[in-house]
Amino acid sequence: MAKVSDKNSCSICLNTFRNPKALSCLHTFCETCLDDYINNIAIFKVFHCPLCRKAYSVPEKGAKEFPTNFYVHDQLKDAEKGDKKEIKCETHTANVIDSYCSNCKTLMCAECISSDHYAHDVHKVKDVPTEAILKELQKSTNNLKCQLRKFETYLGCVKGIIKEIKTSAESYCNEVDQKVHNICEAAVKIGKEMKADIQKKCQDEEKRWTTLMDEAKIMLLQLETQIKYASTVSNEGCTIDIVNATKVADFQKLENDRRVLPAITNPRLVEFRSNDIDSLIFSDICLLGEVGYVEEEMFEHSFNINNVGCYWQNSPSETICTQLPFSIGLKVHKPSSSMYLSIILNRFEFGTKSCRGLFTLKLLNKKNDDKSLYNQFYDTFSPGHWREWDDGLSWSKIIDLENGFVNEDGIFTVQAKCSLMLSKF
Repeated sequence: MAKVSDKNSCSICLNTFRNPKALSCLHTFCETCLDDYINNIAIFKVFHCPLCRKAYSVPEKGAKEFPTNFYVHDQLKDAEKGDKKEIKCETHTANVIDSYCSNCKTLMCAECISSDHYAHDVHKVKDVPTEAILKELQKSTNNLKCQLRKFETYLGCVKGIIKEIKTSAESYCNEVDQKVHNICEAAVKIGKEMKADIQKKCQDEEKRWTTLMDEAKIMLLQLETQIKYASTVSNEGCTIDIVNATKVADFQKLENDRRVLPAITNPRLVEFRSNDIDSLIFSDICLLGEVGYVEEEMFEHSFNINNVGCYWQNSPSETICTQLPFSIGLKVHKPSSSMYLSIILNRFEFGTKSCRGLFTLKLLNKKNDDKSLYNQFYDTFSPGHWREWDDGLSWSKIIDLENGFVNEDGIFTVQAKCSLMLSKF
């Protein structure tokens, strides 16, 4: 059965091309058909070729920006000029199509009639009733219209879903913005409260030191006055004045010798430590961080390699750091030949519930401090809480005298540094 070449027909409207536009996949369509197709089908400015489904970006000015298929354009132009060309049969290429089969509803050549359409209702093309062909075209068009409604309904559903997605995204983005705004407002409020707390703590500490300064100034003024008076008497006074001034000076010296000046200690400086994002979101700690007095202590304990076993062993005595009893623990896991270190807050009875701080454990290298091993972490300790060195240390490396961690008596030293912020009941 022969087929008519559709090289001059648009696959969308099924009519002769009008201003044919070619895609890079070499498929050609009418400019107006392609524009209508893009307007109905394109999503996010992307459409697919109606025939091969290759994806294309929608040009800014629509289908008119695609290149014109000049081969098809020239053929149409020749036809418009009356250059009538014979249509060849695709099956029998040497023959001209001149007949129409009503049974198969197709055009053919004389050879097709004898080979495939024998005994069919065949007419010459020029004798075919136009009304019958138009009726068939109308039927086919109605079928396409039914499909059009189906795809229009489908397209409407897809567009509705896309609109819902966009609306949902916009709504949740607004919700996020509001949440961020609320957090920022809360952060600003907390920041102001923290700064006020810092100022209050600093003012209280400054007041304590100012009181000591004022007392020292009074004592200094008394001494200066007494010295000035003694000098005046020695130059201008009589014997009685000199004797009395001497007694007063001796009495003042005795009083000063008995007076104990308050010890000069480290001031209680206020420090602010910010929390990381995890603390900000997932913990019940203050939104931005904490304000409090930070107190720092360092202590160390020595151990003998011959006394270290596979069970946790605490340092021989606990060390009081910022009024809290800390000790160092260690054990050796013999199967893996690894030593584990820890810092422990021992149990006690008085009023501190917990402490937060920066802790450092350091295994000292006696030959070269640059080769000392250390582990640092930030943690919250409550009575009985302990925190282990993140990784095990090679026991064979530690006990090897050449590596510098132990001395000839098998002694090695672990140093601990605690920088604490206390939380009171």
